[in-house]
Amino acid sequence: MKRVKKILSFMMSMAMMIGMIALDFPITAQAANKVTKSLTLKLSVADGTTVPENYNVEYKVVDENGNSVVKPDGYSGEYSGVLGGSEDGSEVFKTISLDVDDDKYIEIRVNSAGNDIFINRANETSAWSTGQRIAVNALASEYQFQLQAPQGPNPPPGGDPPAGNRKDVNLTVSWTGDFGEIKVGDTSIEDLTTNTQHFSSVNCEQDDTIKIKIQAPFSEVYSSIKINDEEKLSEQTDQYVFFISKDDTSLKIAVVKGVSTQHTIIWRYDNQQGDDAMVEHGTVEMVSGYHSGGDGHYLVNDDADVTIKLIPDYGYQVVGAKINGDVDLTANNYTNEFTFRMPPTNVHFKGIFTKTEDIVSVNAQGVRGASLTNGNAVAGSGGTAKMTIETSNSPADTSSIEGVDNSKAVQAVDIQMDQLFYKNSADDLWTQPQHELSSSAEVKLVVDQPAAGYAVLREHNGQIDKIPAHYDEATGTVTFASDKYSVFTLVPLTESNNQYDPIEVEPDVPAESESEASSEGSDEPAVLKTSGETSDNTYFVIEQQEINRNPETIIIDAMGVDKTGLESMPKQTYNLSSFVTAKGFMTSIDKIAKSNQGKSAINIYTERPICFTKEILQHMSKNNVDFVYYFKHKGHLYSVTIPAQIDLEAIFKNNKYAGPLYLGYVLGNSKLIK
Repeated sequence: MKRVKKILSFMMSMAMMIGMIALDFPITAQAANKVTKSLTLKLSVADGTTVPENYNVEYKVVDENGNSVVKPDGYSGEYSGVLGGSEDGSEVFKTISLDVDDDKYIEIRVNSAGNDIFINRANETSAWSTGQRIAVNALASEYQFQLQAPQGPNPPPGGDPPAGNRKDVNLTVSWTGDFGEIKVGDTSIEDLTTNTQHFSSVNCEQDDTIKIKIQAPFSEVYSSIKINDEEKLSEQTDQYVFFISKDDTSLKIAVVKGVSTQHTIIWRYDNQQGDDAMVEHGTVEMVSGYHSGGDGHYLVNDDADVTIKLIPDYGYQVVGAKINGDVDLTANNYTNEFTFRMPPTNVHFKGIFTKTEDIVSVNAQGVRGASLTNGNAVAGSGGTAKMTIETSNSPADTSSIEGVDNSKAVQAVDIQMDQLFYKNSADDLWTQPQHELSSSAEVKLVVDQPAAGYAVLREHNGQIDKIPAHYDEATGTVTFASDKYSVFTLVPLTESNNQYDPIEVEPDVPAESESEASSEGSDEPAVLKTSGETSDNTYFVIEQQEINRNPETIIIDAMGVDKTGLESMPKQTYNLSSFVTAKGFMTSIDKIAKSNQGKSAINIYTERPICFTKEILQHMSKNNVDFVYYFKHKGHLYSVTIPAQIDLEAIFKNNKYAGPLYLGYVLGNSKLIK
């Protein structure tokens, strides 16, 4: 029995690895995409901090191993540089715009000249002085650094006082209560657990007073603040500033924490504040409704109306109408803007962005299928690309084309490209038409009319251009690329005239794996085992069990199955998820067809998509019935109709296996159900 389990585990592991390539055939190979990123670096020096002339911020583009990336030939921008500090310590800044592959990183290093580095009110000396590496898609729009002199529990003894307004004093400060920060002059008390600290010098205001600042812990408030036993508050506050004379020798501060009516909104693009506060695959921007904080750390009044921008990376969307599980997000009129009512608890944005696929809609006469190979050219700044293909009644003049096949019809299609952002689902969208792109997007059209070749004319803003095209006679696919989208005329030719090399995608061919990791719960494709024998005939035992097994209609409430979308399938749908061998699967198909004689179509389903072989599809076609195959991929339910009469040579011309998305691509009948 253990040996049977081990073999099953090995077969399922191979299936998961093999099927991954087959399923992804009609989608662009996962190469790096060029993106444009802009970020601003700011550098300043706190009062009382002395630095030499060489303090600065260095930045450079690196790969995942930290190696510097050489900028491409002909690129005029920077891939590395330095923001030098000013002589007087005042703030300097530099905005950098980079065209860079999205699998690269930006490494930022602050040369602090021995001082502490503060960014967003947090002391991060080690992280930024050794170099902080940030993924390109996780870059924030601004990084603001401030250098501050290292502070110990007491100021350094003896010697001349620093330049500026620092004066000799004899001041002892004591405190009781819960403090976020106590600042005397420009010096923060580092150890608040000691309850007392003596100062022999401190930075004074010009009128010889000492500025004292009291700050409550983040998101907390004070209901009482007493200075030398005198109450100073009439209403709750989170901070209080007052002044004492430089001649005062003692200061006593006592605070009482109140009931806070404020909570935090927290996020980062790394996990330095924990996974629950880490945003991946997009960015978050606060628009209104907050009153303090910055860079992913905001303080907001309970019950306040908060407006945020949630901007997904390309291929991702905001899916689901809630954050923190129970806070409703309401879409605004402005793209990517949402409003919600601040709850009496802290808010995070974990998992707010979800992977989505580009959308292709075909409603054009003579075109039975289409695909968009590199939708990032349409939706490069984020979201999802949509390509809509309609019939056009205005074909271009073809007199400039040589070798036109006048025995065949000229077709014209209107291709509309849109950048889509979800308002919470695919049913409610912000749509931004993209008539002219910053780079070319590749289109494949599966046409009904065979020809020796095809030429393509593009008409855009009154100008007609012939653009390079490629025609595959075996699949009936016309492929071309364009950075402008309007009306395209498809001109049949008497001879092949392929002038365009389509973008290469990963072949739909399985790979081998020796992993025995469990594939339970995966939506990656499965390859049904068609051959093989173990020394103890275990394989044939499994096959025989499957041949004797009766197929059952799907049970929606089955345990351990992701049921999302299954209610959208027809009730009479046969669940073939448990079959491992091709022979068992084909035997089951025969049983189903025999029990449904007279029907024109039969519905089947598997929990994991199947990679079909020529043998399996040939066997299915012998039953002289169409099979509507339902499967799940990346959380969505799809269907593809496998007709009784199917051109197996076209499907398996270059491939050994055919995943369901590839089948739908070739047959032109795949559907997104839910």
